[in-house]
Amino acid sequence: QTKIIAAWPEVAGSYIAKNTEKIYISEHTLFVGVHSSIIKNELRLAQDDLIDQLNTIAGKEYITKIVFV
Repeated sequence: QTKIIAAWPEVAGSYIAKNTEKIYISEHTLFVGVHSSIIKNELRLAQDDLIDQLNTIAGKEYITKIVFV
């Protein structure tokens, strides 16, 4: 889990990472606090790709869903 959370800035990009907070994982779901509704919408559109990249970094299929709050 720590590896996935640490990879968030790399996967999401520095601008988006600066506008997110309170990142945690519960039951294979990544929860990400987002400051901007515009960024939240962009992240929703990219959700499948983000999951694939995070799971690649983790070395296994660990994240099944991302919730942007």
